[in-house]
Amino acid sequence: LYLVKYRFHIRQKLCNKENPFLSKTLNNRRGYTFPLWKFLIMGFLDSFAGVLMVYGGKGTSGPLQTLLYQGVIPLTMIISFFFLKIRFKLFQYLGAFLVLCGVAVSILPNLMNTSTSPIWQIVYFSATI
Repeated sequence: LYLVKYRFHIRQKLCNKENPFLSKTLNNRRGYTFPLWKFLIMGFLDSFAGVLMVYGGKGTSGPLQTLLYQGVIPLTMIISFFFLKIRFKLFQYLGAFLVLCGVAVSILPNLMNTSTSPIWQIVYFSATI
């Protein structure tokens, strides 16, 4: 009902030159501009991570998937440390180290077992990057 009542205004808004999808930058309320090509790159990387999760998930058990996905916490901290120059507290580093230890302990038996290939766990873990 809302769309029928205001379809003229919606159409005018979509065809207006101020449409963010028709311009090359996105403006927020404070006046900062953000190039749309950066959104395109983020969207591509996010969809590629989803594809890696689908392919890696077929050879990884459910509980191991949950543990491997927790690897996103230390990886985000590492990337934030180098690119954003963010410093964390000692307990935060300790927590990230414990997460990595848990991931390593859970994947270690699969790496030692020669009958199963760990390639799917590696593919699944690479989706967190």
